[in-house]
Amino acid sequence: MAVRWWGLSPNVIRLAAAMGLWGLGFGLYGTLWPLYVEQLGGSALAIGWLAALAGVVTAASALPGGYCADRFDRRWLIRWGWALAVPAPLLFAWAPHWQWLAVGVLLYFGTSFSTPAAQAYIQREAQDRLALAYNAVMGAFAAGAVLGPAAGGFVVARAGFHVLFYLAAAIFLLSTVMVWPIDPGPAAGPPRAFVWRRRPRLYRWVALTAVLALAGGLAGPYVVPFWRAAGGLSVQTIGLLSGLAMLVGAASGPLWGRLAERVGLPFALGLGISVGTLGIVGLFGWPRILWVQVGAAGVRGAGGGSHLLTGVAVGRVVRGPEAGTAYGVLNLAAEMAGAVAPFPGALLYRFRPEAPLVFQAAILALAAVWVLTARPHGVPP
Repeated sequence: MAVRWWGLSPNVIRLAAAMGLWGLGFGLYGTLWPLYVEQLGGSALAIGWLAALAGVVTAASALPGGYCADRFDRRWLIRWGWALAVPAPLLFAWAPHWQWLAVGVLLYFGTSFSTPAAQAYIQREAQDRLALAYNAVMGAFAAGAVLGPAAGGFVVARAGFHVLFYLAAAIFLLSTVMVWPIDPGPAAGPPRAFVWRRRPRLYRWVALTAVLALAGGLAGPYVVPFWRAAGGLSVQTIGLLSGLAMLVGAASGPLWGRLAERVGLPFALGLGISVGTLGIVGLFGWPRILWVQVGAAGVRGAGGGSHLLTGVAVGRVVRGPEAGTAYGVLNLAAEMAGAVAPFPGALLYRFRPEAPLVFQAAILALAAVWVLTARPHGVPP
């Protein structure tokens, strides 16, 4: 008899475990990435250029990936999306200069074409447990990434970056092996042409996702500098606070999914956004009081875990044969908003260090009010 957890199918559990392993592999070097770019002769401009390249490639792969997810076997798109990214850490390890890192960045983030297929696969596989399943799988990446930075720092200090990237490639390979046996799942039905008109329910949730990504990108890159400038916190303390926020966010994702199943998705999401807003207010309101910052980091992380519910909403307002394209649209909007937001955030930070956080809190508060009061139609409980 197949093992089930919280009513989730073995395929969903396997996909969540593979996603968690992938997050661990990426977390090994993701935080230390700027140091490696500098080691290969790159400047702050080079770090920004590589980050921009990653965002552009991810956004560009969203719609083609969604289109393919509605017309080809989603299992194979998931499998090859995983498999093709395995060599990327090896390319990073073998790069003789920072410009060569762009090849690995193109390969790694180009495989984002498989993300809409994975999201649509979850929609068909989870059925009435979509809220829990979607948050469990998509949030597993963050759960794995929590352990990565500490382990990565340990490896780099003792063996160097090359060994770190070899280890990441091995973990990516193990994740690929784990995801390969997933079953076809329920049939999605014959392919349908995605009708762009008459999609107000989908576009409301896509717009909300873009707003949340915009708010996150506006302040996210400047939280650490704010802690140093306004709070006077040490690097070790900042690392612990960041890890706490990531850990709580990852752990709370499935809980927000279960809450959405019980009280309805709009209420759960509105509550989650409100909780995250309170955490941000605590962050910029009392930056020098350590216990407040500890609580704010946890609350902010818990609120952030609810944002995955927008993907659940998209899965509930589109039919299975169109889900891949719908998730492609969702990912495109989120990536574009997240890529643009840091630039005005930099201007706000130069004006006052807390300004990006204030604007983020204001945007999230308005979003929470809209979700709690408008309660968009077409999202079954």
